[in-house]
Amino acid sequence: MWDGRLLLAGENPYLYLPAQFVGEEAPAIPGLTAELFLLLNSQHYFSVYPPVLQGVFWLAAALSPDSLTGSILVMRVIILAAETGSILLLLRLLRRMALPDRYVHIYALNPLVILELTGNLHMEALLIFFLLLFLYQLHYQRYFIAAVPFALAVGSKLLPLMFLPIVWRKLGLRRFISFSVVMTAVLLLLFLPCFRGRCCTISGRASICIFSVLSSMPASTTCSAGWATS
Repeated sequence: MWDGRLLLAGENPYLYLPAQFVGEEAPAIPGLTAELFLLLNSQHYFSVYPPVLQGVFWLAAALSPDSLTGSILVMRVIILAAETGSILLLLRLLRRMALPDRYVHIYALNPLVILELTGNLHMEALLIFFLLLFLYQLHYQRYFIAAVPFALAVGSKLLPLMFLPIVWRKLGLRRFISFSVVMTAVLLLLFLPCFRGRCCTISGRASICIFSVLSSMPASTTCSAGWATS
């Protein structure tokens, strides 16, 4: 929610600590309240959410700028849509492999999936959907098309990167190189907005923050001192 409201105000969430928007001298951003700040579990970390999730946060804030409940509802609808897509893709994959349709219940009726994804708004739902779409395209040997949902999966969470050696083994070197080119191009397009506006004037600091996102760890306190004066 915090990142979405920053984006809606035209600010880059990779450049600022949440703590920089709290206090008497903090710039006024609509929706960034002290109450919302207290709900954060990363008050002194830069945002580590990749760009696909940032897009979801922006959409939730744009559709419901004045209501936290409304933003939560938007995010829940997006997760439900992703879950519906995942179940449909699982059904198609099961039928393609001549396996019983009832196997989809192992995922669809899994209490952990229902409670943690839809219930607790965990965005792994998007990761799962994009990975299943990648596997579906890969199953039909649409290698270049498969690179797009794989990149979107990486843009949701970085975990799919660890599957690249398996993809390499599956595709072979030539196809993997082409796959990687498409994947890299999509990832660059996803991260391109991070270098717009104020990011361009402080590209050195922005690159540190992007590295923070890619490593899923907070950026260094050294760069935070510089950004505080930007």
